[in-house]
Amino acid sequence: KQWYQRRVAITAGIHGLWPTIDATHYPQDCYKTTCGYSTKKISNLVPKLKKEWISVVTTDEAFWEHEYCKHGTCCTDVLPSQNTYFSKTLDLHGKLNIDDALKSDGIVPSAKKGYKLNDITSAISDAFRVTKINYWCRSVTYKGRKVQLILEIWVCLNRSSFSAQDCPSRPSGLPEAYTACSDTVDVYILPKS
Repeated sequence: KQWYQRRVAITAGIHGLWPTIDATHYPQDCYKTTCGYSTKKISNLVPKLKKEWISVVTTDEAFWEHEYCKHGTCCTDVLPSQNTYFSKTLDLHGKLNIDDALKSDGIVPSAKKGYKLNDITSAISDAFRVTKINYWCRSVTYKGRKVQLILEIWVCLNRSSFSAQDCPSRPSGLPEAYTACSDTVDVYILPKS
């Protein structure tokens, strides 16, 4: 059974749209020799991509190429071109707007106010009609106390309808920076800088 995850660094925008096989396995780099990525093929989307799908590590274009080559090439049966992959992801980002879901429950990005993970889950659950969402946090020391910053929220999607669905258990084998958020410590959602 395949499902899709939309990875989102919530106030920074989109991370990607990943086809997955199950909770711990996802296909990647599904091209034969080269992935054929070209920003020219998505030129109509670039202005919107530059607002919603930004990189904090490399150039935006390099990030888009990485995401398409690694993940987009593995869902060409559903999203057959670069343009449809990026267009669909942007569309989903608008329809499944995590920032709006959180704001509707009074949860806003702030370096001064933390939130209970249960409150964040409740806001997203109410908005998207799901109960299981995957979160990734990083523990840091801020003003002499240990806090956790939310890095990403993963909303899982149905493969054919792209509607939100419950996520299976958290994947394993992720980079060290990706740790499950604790529900015993407040979670901070940093605003865009």
